[in-house]
Amino acid sequence: MYCLAGVGGHIESFIESSKGNRLVVIDGCPVSCVKKIFEHAELPVDVHIVVTGLGIKKEGSFQLHEEDIAKVCNEIKRQLK
Repeated sequence: MYCLAGVGGHIESFIESSKGNRLVVIDGCPVSCVKKIFEHAELPVDVHIVVTGLGIKKEGSFQLHEEDIAKVCNEIKRQLK
């Protein structure tokens, strides 16, 4: 897990520690802000998950549903194979 603010702020130690690892990026919607931050830092994204693309609604709340968490985890596992 990496600090998105550190990567976005181009803190060299954060970027260097990210290199050479398989990077999984999870975005909430198709705007893909997180993926764009990693690309701007020239960090290749191996797996990109868009939560709304899995049928999960972006509701603006921090109440997580177990079935939604499982859906995201399963998709990550599927793409990492």
